[in-house]
Amino acid sequence: MRSDQQLDVFRDDPARLAGLFRTQADTALHDPYWTPEQQRRRHDHYMTEADRIEREAREMRDEQRI
Repeated sequence: MRSDQQLDVFRDDPARLAGLFRTQADTALHDPYWTPEQQRRRHDHYMTEADRIEREAREMRDEQRI
């Protein structure tokens, strides 16, 4: 595997990444450069990504317990 595709255990921590997406979702709701509709769509996108990351991390943890 090439090093540029290798995930870093600290930099790519799922909880940290999900938190960053949730922060960005909050920021998107107040970003004056987008229309209210665009703000909502961007917020929903970031929240969906945060949920996906957390779900995948939870599934990986559950698989490791088996």
